[in-house]
Amino acid sequence: MSGVLPTLVAVLWGGILGAGGQGAKPESRGVCARHTLRVPLVYNETFTEPLHQPYLTLCHGGRLCSTYRTTYRVAVRQVSRDVLQTSAICCQGWKKRHVGANTCEEAVCHKPCQNGGVCASPNRCHCRPGWGGRYCHVDVDECRSPAPLCPQRCVNTPGSYQCQCDPGAGLGPDGTRCHPLPTAPLPTPPVRGPPAPERLTRQVQELQQQMEKLEEAPARTGETGSDTK
Repeated sequence: MSGVLPTLVAVLWGGILGAGGQGAKPESRGVCARHTLRVPLVYNETFTEPLHQPYLTLCHGGRLCSTYRTTYRVAVRQVSRDVLQTSAICCQGWKKRHVGANTCEEAVCHKPCQNGGVCASPNRCHCRPGWGGRYCHVDVDECRSPAPLCPQRCVNTPGSYQCQCDPGAGLGPDGTRCHPLPTAPLPTPPVRGPPAPERLTRQVQELQQQMEKLEEAPARTGETGSDTK
């Protein structure tokens, strides 16, 4: 009884491997086993068929002779044979690109990859720069990077970041450097030329009138004093 059990286990294990190789080591990425089937194939093929036809001809001495000549024609015949067909058995998390494919190169993600990500392995997406997480649904904050990305201010945006400068500075063409803005020159005061002749004449006349009033004031004061005596 002790020798029967190991033999039975060996037979069962050999049957599993022969039926599909489920216990075999994966041959390539995504393929766990290969299953070979013998498929009967029946088809028609064309071939050249010889035809022997008797005919009469003149032999040596002017006698009639009977002989054969061979002609050929295209005929069709049915052929049947067995064809070995190998199909791949995909591991969990992998699938074939199409039904007739013999490889399992396409990974399966239960949730679709977001923000331009591509399913690279089972339930694992390969994300574009600026996105992370299992399904590329998490925005990476580049402004928290240990190495500063901007010289002054960093603003996080969905999937990327922007640099901003302090007042008085402007962002350069590369988008990551700040340059001081040129200051506007102070306005130049207008240059005043010599006064116009008409204005000068008017000012002289006003001064003359004021002088005349000042000269007339003492005279009027003296007249007022004589009348009083």
